[in-house]
Order: sequence, then C-alpha cells, then structure tokens
Amino acid sequence: MKRISAADLISQQEAADLCGVTLQVIKQLVKRGRLKTVMIGKRAFLIRSEVEAFEASPGGRPKSKAVRRGIDERIAQSGWASEVEGQRRTSAAHKKKKRAEKGRAGSQKKRSR
Repeated sequence: MKRISAADLISQQEAADLCGVTLQVIKQLVKRGRLKTVMIGKRAFLIRSEVEAFEASPGGRPKSKAVRRGIDERIAQSGWASEVEGQRRTSAAHKKKKRAEKGRAGSQKKRSR
C-alpha cells in the first residue's frame, strides 16, 4: 500500500475550490467513483495530486461527429452554409405559397358544389 502524507490530503471543500466547482459536484464524483477518498476517522479526504490530475468531462450534450471533426467551421468558412440557408428560405416561402394556393382552390371547389 502506498503511503500518503497528510500534506497530500485535502478536504472535499478544498478540492471543490481547487477545481472551481461546487462541493456537491465533488461529492457526486466521489459517489460515482471518479475520485477516490481516504478516510481518517469519519472524515473523507481526497489526494491532492488526483484532484489536480482529474479532468472532468464536458457537461451537457455530447458534440456531434461533424463538430468534433471541425466540419461545421469549414462549412461556415466556405460560405456554403449561407448559400444553403438562402435556398432553404426560398423553398420554405415557395411551400407556403403553394399551401395558400391549394387552400384557395379547395375553398372554391366547396362553393361550386
């Protein structure tokens, strides 16, 4: 078993301050087994080097493959995205116009009956 000096141990609150997160986040990481604790009496301490080496995964929804590969930035730089957006707007306006024409034609058929 590896010996740990008292200087290497920090409280959960100190770990939270060191990482820039809340105490609740540290407690959740301990509960999930992402950070190991050393019990001294009834208090749980963390090993400073482990806390400093810990890299939290980014929160929120995982990035899409396109974002991870940098495709989104390349599309934005090429100007292709604005061209597609313009086509999409034109297409949406065209569909709206067609629906309006279809609605008028449908109401005229009902009147002629």
